[in-house]
Amino acid sequence: MRSAIFSGMVLIGSLFLADVITTDAALRAGGYELNACMVPFVASPFIHLLVKWSVMVFIVIAAQWTDLKASGSGTLIMATVIGWYAVVVFHNLSLLTAIEIVR
Repeated sequence: MRSAIFSGMVLIGSLFLADVITTDAALRAGGYELNACMVPFVASPFIHLLVKWSVMVFIVIAAQWTDLKASGSGTLIMATVIGWYAVVVFHNLSLLTAIEIVR
């Protein structure tokens, strides 16, 4: 399970980076942040990335801890977060595509 959690960590880190990049591009194109908790952080991509990676550390620790309690549960946590952020990045890319089509 450790390798699954490590692979998940790499994938989540990549998705978080993609989220920061696409969110920044969407904001520059006139969009706005939908997550009210993130509004104070998205003005600075660096701070936004630090927040995302801090969350990632928490997720990995939680996944490892739960995996000790119930085998495979950490992998489920990671898969859920990966699925969610894949949707977030897809949404951002869709928004950017729509903005380009309108222009």
